[in-house]
Amino acid sequence: WAHAVAELDALRAAADPRARLLVMVRHGEGLHNVAERELGSERWEGVEAKLDTYFDAPLNDVGRAQAAELNGFWRAAEAGGLPGMDVILVSPLTRALETAKLGLGHLWGRVPVYAVELARERFGKNKCDQRRSVADLRAKFPEVNFDLFMGPEADPWWTPTRETDEEIEARIAHFFSWLAHSPARWRNVALVGHSSFMLHSRRVLGVPDHWPANCECVSMLVHAHGPAARP
Repeated sequence: WAHAVAELDALRAAADPRARLLVMVRHGEGLHNVAERELGSERWEGVEAKLDTYFDAPLNDVGRAQAAELNGFWRAAEAGGLPGMDVILVSPLTRALETAKLGLGHLWGRVPVYAVELARERFGKNKCDQRRSVADLRAKFPEVNFDLFMGPEADPWWTPTRETDEEIEARIAHFFSWLAHSPARWRNVALVGHSSFMLHSRRVLGVPDHWPANCECVSMLVHAHGPAARP
């Protein structure tokens, strides 16, 4: 981490005072992940994904264990030089919120946590990617601020068709534009979200594709001259 921190400090001093360390985390394993793996993609996409059984799919036992392991990893990374986070941003889907609470729980109460609608998984068609009402989310996750960049109570983005590559990448570009103009004090940012969002973020930022595993962390230095990916 020493090299990354030194590079970030140099960027801030010489080129872009708003350069940020962004640590992106995929959520732990959810009920929908198991269903797709066990039933196959064809049955999942054609039948199961449309069932209310998987509405806003939560973590399963494996996913909760993965999130607990994430907490140990994160603490070890901090001991090894990972800078302290200034803010936690999280998708408002339940599995991401659960992962953030379990995996980064030692930071809650010390740094602000914001749900950000723009950071959701690819939306449409699949019930696992339809979010709950804001009232339900506030009741379950009272520590999270749902006032920033959130839509109305009902899911405003739900459609019977799947968001296209072009649409999700336009949304991600909007997210990074917003992040670039977010408070300057947010120098080190954790973002807990989803695989498609993370994959297409790399395409928007012009770095090689990578499909993250559950609870995998991918860090980047994001600045005006382009991102530098970090493992």
